[in-house]
Amino acid sequence: MATISKSGINPNQLIKSEHLTRIIDAFNGLSSVEIIISGSLKTVSSTLVDFTSAEFVTGSFKGDGSQLTGIPTGSVSGSNISQFNNDIGYLTSSSAPISIITTFTGSTYTISTPDAGNVKVLNGGNVTVIVNSGSLSTIGQTAEIDYQSTGSLSFGSGSAVLIKNINRSLTADGQNSRIAIQKMSTTTYRIFGELGIL
Repeated sequence: MATISKSGINPNQLIKSEHLTRIIDAFNGLSSVEIIISGSLKTVSSTLVDFTSAEFVTGSFKGDGSQLTGIPTGSVSGSNISQFNNDIGYLTSSSAPISIITTFTGSTYTISTPDAGNVKVLNGGNVTVIVNSGSLSTIGQTAEIDYQSTGSLSFGSGSAVLIKNINRSLTADGQNSRIAIQKMSTTTYRIFGELGIL
């Protein structure tokens, strides 16, 4: 890809509007040029992206990122958290979703916010999984249960409405069943996967 042309720009010479237009068009994405920054780049705004109106950067960046400074850390909040989660759902070079697999051994497990996008392995004999209206924070989020025990697994509602296929029960089909819990509305969750047949 070409860089911004310096054609016609010389020391001690008049700068014309067409020279500035090349630069403005490059930064506005109206020309196919590569912008190379050598040295430091400092932004004065703490807002990196406004998800309600922003167009996202495409292309590639070179380097290991060791010289990047001023990037905010910590949690993200506000009305655009679901868009933020959707946009960062794929972070690895293989474009595979990031899932954390953790294990629980016990008789009662309550789905909670950290379970969103992750897999909880249950292997504690007979287990009841409780789902509350606030178990997952954002509509559309999903948590998965991997039931590896030989006992029984059932789902119960704390303060949520649980829906499922009309021909299925709110129990696991048996050992090594994988079941997903997805938040459909403020209080409603859909339970699907390897559920027992009625």
